Parts: sequence; structure tokens; C-alpha cells
Amino acid sequence: MENDPLKNTNPPLNNLQQKAVTTLPKKYLVLIIGLLVIIFTSAAYFSVNKVLLQKKDNQSNSTNNLSITPVSSIKTTQGPIDLSKLPEEILASKLYYQQDSIVYERAPLNSDPKIFLNADSYEFSPDLTKVAYFKEYGPGSDLNFYILDLKTKQTQTFKTESESKRWLEWSPDGKYILVNSGTGPSGATEVYEVATGTKIGTFGQMGGLIWIDNENFYKDELEDTQYMRPWEGGEGSSIVKMNLKTNAVTSILKTDDINDYRPLSIKGSCLYYVQTSVTTPEGWNIGEFIETEKCLDLQTGQSRVATKGETKDKDEELINTMMNLLKLDSENGDFLYVIDNEKIANWKIAYAYSDGSIYNANLYIVNEQNPAGTLTFIGQGASIVWTK
Repeated sequence: MENDPLKNTNPPLNNLQQKAVTTLPKKYLVLIIGLLVIIFTSAAYFSVNKVLLQKKDNQSNSTNNLSITPVSSIKTTQGPIDLSKLPEEILASKLYYQQDSIVYERAPLNSDPKIFLNADSYEFSPDLTKVAYFKEYGPGSDLNFYILDLKTKQTQTFKTESESKRWLEWSPDGKYILVNSGTGPSGATEVYEVATGTKIGTFGQMGGLIWIDNENFYKDELEDTQYMRPWEGGEGSSIVKMNLKTNAVTSILKTDDINDYRPLSIKGSCLYYVQTSVTTPEGWNIGEFIETEKCLDLQTGQSRVATKGETKDKDEELINTMMNLLKLDSENGDFLYVIDNEKIANWKIAYAYSDGSIYNANLYIVNEQNPAGTLTFIGQGASIVWTK
């Protein structure tokens, strides 16, 4: 017999039972029917909730250590995956990627994926021994974020006050973790000391963050100006230097009515940045602005226009080649970026997005010395981490 608490599984009444029921006074009949409804409704409620609670407990427990839940096949809409032509060092590497709110692990690369974490966002520590993550985003979500130690399999819980956590960032030495929250362009960033779990500071958004050392960084800072910009929150963008332990802020390049600044990278004594300018404030609204890449010499404090190719991404040529091979068009919103594996020379993993869900972007592995001859499709996903 089917055991469904939401269904009445009692056998039909026999003739004597039917007769007994029909001879009861009407008010008692109504009372009995009411009681039966309450009993069966309560039974269904508690049975369903028991199932839901067990499911929630199972999901919670899976985040306390490395899960080894097997996945029957790699999720892909691009057909079968053939890795047979890849060298052994590539096949022995590990790949982590996300689809929706699940992080998968393929270790080694040529194995079936396994569920690694139930997480909306995750970030490996610089030494790859820990993973910081939070489970969900938005109203009613889990307020905490977590750090999983991959050696001890222990999980550290960090209490936060935000339902709208967006992303995580480790300090270069792994001693601090930055947690950005918000629903708009500004947002807020909390800083925690990993060893103690102590919150040590809060500042605004962490867009354009460029580390100087383990405690100091450059970032863009949204600031109010008299003339509103026609994008995001309307604020202008400055560049500041900040210390995460003291919250000390030093202005580097300050926005005004006709100039915005955004940091790009740092090489030697040169802080590269983009200056977005208009001739008059009205130019923001009619799109008459010019973007110029510049270098700020941190020793002299003088700025100059960057020479052609000076700020060129080291992978720009490979990216352009792969865009052509895959017939992607940036003007249509397509994009592609690549990640390195420091222990495997010349090989890259590329994330190529064209249409559909960003979590189902196509993943490829390629040798930068022979892109056309080595380009290999390896699956779909997002938020890639590739290790030896």
C-alpha cells in the first residue's frame, strides 16, 4: 500500500459502519468529521516537516567536511567530453567549478565530478588549504559565512549581519577575509581575522581592489559629486589607499565634476589606472566622455599617459585568438577569460560565455603555444579554480 501521509489510506466503511454513522445525530457527525480532518491534517504536516528537516540537516552536514557525493555525468549541452589527447600532467590536475549554487570537484580532471560544497559563492585561500564560502544570497538567507579547512575537514563559522553577501576576498597571506555585501553599486565590506573569527573593520565597496602588501590595498571609492553620472548610483569614482586593520584611508586620485578614476594594476612604482573624462559635466549624459589609461608614479606623484601596449593583459593575444576560434563576438556581449595553473607551464583554462546561464558557460583547456591544435572542451560551469 502506498504510504503517503497526505492521502487518506483508511479502507472504505463496511455496511454496518455506514449504518452506524448515518444514524448518529447530525451535530455529532459534524464534530467527528471535524476531528478526523484535524487528525489527518496534523499527521500530514508533521510527516512533511520531518522530511524537510532531514533534508536540511543532510545539506548542512555536507558543508562541514568534503563531500564525496558522486554525480552520474558531467552537466553539459555541448556533447561528449574527450580528454584522451591531453597530457598526463593535465589529466592529474584538479578542477573546481560552480553550477547554480553547487560547487563541483573533478580530482583528477578526467574523473567524474563530485559535489564539493553547497555554496552560492566560494574562494580558496592563497595557499589552497582552506575554502571560504557562504551558502545563499538574499532575504531570509543564512547570515553566516564559513571557512572549511581542507586538511582537518573542520568548518569555522563566522557570524555576520547581512543577508546580501556577494563575494569574498582573502588577504595575500591568508590571515584576513573580506566579505562584501549589498544590493547596489556601493555596498559594504566587512574584514575578519581568520585565526580568531573577529570582525576588525568595515568599509565601502571593494571594487577594483589591488593589493600592495598583506594589509594595504588600492581601491575605487564612490563619492558624491554635483553632477550625477548616468550609470550605477550616479556617484563619481576616486582611487584611495586603505589599510584593512586600521581603516585608514588616503586619497590618491579624487573624482570631480568632469573626471572619474579606476585602478587597473600595479607594476613596480607605477599604479596604472583609467581616467574617464568629459569636457563639460553635461557630457556624462550624452556619452561624450573619453577613457585614457595612465600611469601614476608612486615615487614622484606624477601621472603620464601609458604607452601603447604598456597596460596590455599578458593573455590578451590568447584571448583574441580563442574568441576567433570559438566565433565569439564581444559586441554581442560574449566574453572569455583565462586562468593559469602556476605549476603547469603554458596551459590555460578558459571560461567562455555566449548566451544562456552564466553558470553554464563553456570551459576549455588550451596550450597557449598552439591554441588551434589543443583547444579542448572540458565541461560547463563558472567560478573556476584549477590546481595541481
